[in-house]
Amino acid sequence: MNHLNYPMEMRHPNFRPAVVSGYRRGPGGVAVNDPPGKPAMHPPIWVNNRDQELQYASLGYLPVGVGDAQKYRQEMLDADLPDVYHHQDYPKWLYRFTGALESILVKSADEHKAHGQWYASPDEAKRHFIDAQPEPVVQAEPAAQPESTPTESTSPSNEDVDVVADTPQMKARRGRPRKAA
Repeated sequence: MNHLNYPMEMRHPNFRPAVVSGYRRGPGGVAVNDPPGKPAMHPPIWVNNRDQELQYASLGYLPVGVGDAQKYRQEMLDADLPDVYHHQDYPKWLYRFTGALESILVKSADEHKAHGQWYASPDEAKRHFIDAQPEPVVQAEPAAQPESTPTESTSPSNEDVDVVADTPQMKARRGRPRKAA
């Protein structure tokens, strides 16, 4: 038993939906009954195991979603398909990138030649735009100066270090002073 197939829906080829009867208002507002309704014939059902599937299959029900290869093949053979495929080069889209992507629709080879250098895809247009850009000039870095060892003249002194002063804003961030216990 393959538990992945169940629950499975099955339908009968002769399914007919139910017809609900109703009533309508006749002359003078009197209710007039319509003909009685009809129950559904061969409604869709759900089966939960192989035994139920075989039981309903014997009554003419078919699983939903199962293809019929022979019927498909016959439908394809009967279909009216074109005899020959004729490739057409035009109309087609052409692209150019000049900082922004541009596109045009050309209708003939003459129109294509008249527009000049355009490309078949946006990626190709961007690639040619990037390749046409001049190479950036790289300037040589200045020669590195030898590092000096820290001495008293190069080491920071107390005057060089910024000390954060107690400003009113800094005091406000800390909040009120606590009372001594």
